[in-house]
Amino acid sequence: MRFSVKQAAVVLFSFSLLACSSKEKLVLPEVENQIKPREVWSAQVGKGVAHYESGLKPLILNDKVYMASREGLVVAFELSSGKRLWTFDLRKDDTLSTLQKLRQRFSADNARIAGGISHGFGNIYLGTENGDLVALNAETGALVWRVQVPGEVLVSPAAGDGFVVVKLGTGSLIGLSPDNGEQRWIFENEQPPLTIRGVSEPVIDSGGVVYGTANGRVGVLVVDRGFQAWEENIATPKGSTDLSRLVDVDAKPIVIAGTVYTIAYNGELFALELRSGQQLWKRDYASFRNMTVQGTV
Repeated sequence: MRFSVKQAAVVLFSFSLLACSSKEKLVLPEVENQIKPREVWSAQVGKGVAHYESGLKPLILNDKVYMASREGLVVAFELSSGKRLWTFDLRKDDTLSTLQKLRQRFSADNARIAGGISHGFGNIYLGTENGDLVALNAETGALVWRVQVPGEVLVSPAAGDGFVVVKLGTGSLIGLSPDNGEQRWIFENEQPPLTIRGVSEPVIDSGGVVYGTANGRVGVLVVDRGFQAWEENIATPKGSTDLSRLVDVDAKPIVIAGTVYTIAYNGELFALELRSGQQLWKRDYASFRNMTVQGTV
């Protein structure tokens, strides 16, 4: 967020210069590049996501790059050379039921992969708008398990502390066994009448699952039971219409050294204590996009 403020200051300063000396010809200074990037290799998997909202992103892990397409292809590349190591096609999975095969056959988007790719326990994980959650062996691409969940999977599952946790488009969170995808618990959230398309990725840290909700709240579940440890409000709906009252927490929480950093649409940027949810500080920033941290906080 600090970078955005600096950007705004530069823009305002530029406008002030133009206002004071609009007749002067501005000359752009020459910039000497410190690095000269070059393309080592490139690859394309599928046809892109078009106009669909998608949480798909590549994963770099152990000298490999994992990519997936909305249609159903999952591919592993060698990081150094771009050599294709393996390919798995969700549309050709023999474990699918007859109903699932028919639905994919007559769907223009086929598998409709929308969430992923994440990793843990030697596997990579991804999910679909059809309610599929899939685990593939990270080394071989072999199918480890594939299960149905009661909702769309729009963001990457989280894996850690003996569990895989997926957040659904309905706001519910489900904890599953990493061995076979068996459901261990489910935690349901109420959704407001209108929400932004998408949900925040869950984060597993120190035995807890950090999550955000569409009604402006952030909380932590005990990962091995799915019980709620705490939940705090970081945005309050305001206004007379459903649109003006949007307060979704769609940004992935950041957890560093026992502190949760989170932000809401039409809300604020908060730092909360991981163990208790106690507010450490807040700032007047709002967003539904993921944040990043540079340096120390």
